[in-house]
Amino acid sequence: MIRLHFFMAFVFYYLSVFSQQSQVDIKITGKTIYINSRKLIFEKDSILSVLGKPDRIEKKTKSHHITEKNADGENDSSHDRIVEVDDTYFIYDKLGLIFCTANGIYTTEGLTRFIIFFPNKREFDNRKIYDFEPKQKYRGTFEIDNEIVPVDKKILPPGINYKTDSFLLYKRSFGPASIATKIDKIYSFKTLPYIELYLNNGKEGKLSYAVIRRIEEK
Repeated sequence: MIRLHFFMAFVFYYLSVFSQQSQVDIKITGKTIYINSRKLIFEKDSILSVLGKPDRIEKKTKSHHITEKNADGENDSSHDRIVEVDDTYFIYDKLGLIFCTANGIYTTEGLTRFIIFFPNKREFDNRKIYDFEPKQKYRGTFEIDNEIVPVDKKILPPGINYKTDSFLLYKRSFGPASIATKIDKIYSFKTLPYIELYLNNGKEGKLSYAVIRRIEEK
């Protein structure tokens, strides 16, 4: 009985400490994502097991306009309709992390995006970041294939510009996306998971936030 009480006290203590954590470390190795050395998959139960309960759960409703096609494959506006779809955001305010859905008209709800918000403020204004943001920024390390992605300096290799088709970074193939002639993000391809690294501005080129997308292998 004493051993049982001791064990239960230890479990409750561990859970209380875990729930109050304010920093984690994230690593992508090959196709696998790890948080504090624990494997993460894009499922709600996995996220709750690794990170515990989120600080907030928010929903955003989007309206989609649908035009059906007739028997000839042409648009038939007589059957137009509006469909509302909810996206759900699981927000970890203390950790600077968000997991969210990316529901479309013909998809079912599922976690598809993992967003890491770094301290470097996004100054590009070509697009709204997200409808919700964590109250604090991510303070842990972010590692891709055993290389730490720096937060305090430019992440683009020398010689890369908006005309570059592709380049090797963190042992993966990346391509640039630009606004006019300034690169505002780089994105990985060929290797899963799909990673987008958004820069704070065109001059400093520091990491502002990262989006890791769930893409199923065919």
